[in-house]
Amino acid sequence: QQDEKELGSKNLMWLSCWGHLNRGSTKPYCFIDVRGSVETNSVAADNKGGEESKANLEEADLVISIVQSLVFTYKISQTQIRILTPYTAQKCLIIQKLEQTNPKFEKTRVCTVFETQGGEADFV
Repeated sequence: QQDEKELGSKNLMWLSCWGHLNRGSTKPYCFIDVRGSVETNSVAADNKGGEESKANLEEADLVISIVQSLVFTYKISQTQIRILTPYTAQKCLIIQKLEQTNPKFEKTRVCTVFETQGGEADFV
């Protein structure tokens, strides 16, 4: 139950940041420190075998919550959203959670830092 409280407080921090952005802030960004357990997993890398990569479940849960807020509360198009992560395992976890949460989230782009070079999105 403490985990739910902590995630809830992170959601409030997110909503507070978003409210600030909606009021015409000249600094349209928000960073949220998510402390959670980091798992190291082996993931396939370009058919060359496995590589070690990291994933954080608590961070993935917060990302899903932010996407839900953007899409359902603020009516942001999924095509305007790009989720950026440095780790392939985190990318896979976020995609899995997006699909489990709502199949319509398939249009939300999830990329590693390397994959997104040269890409553009309104919400990253």
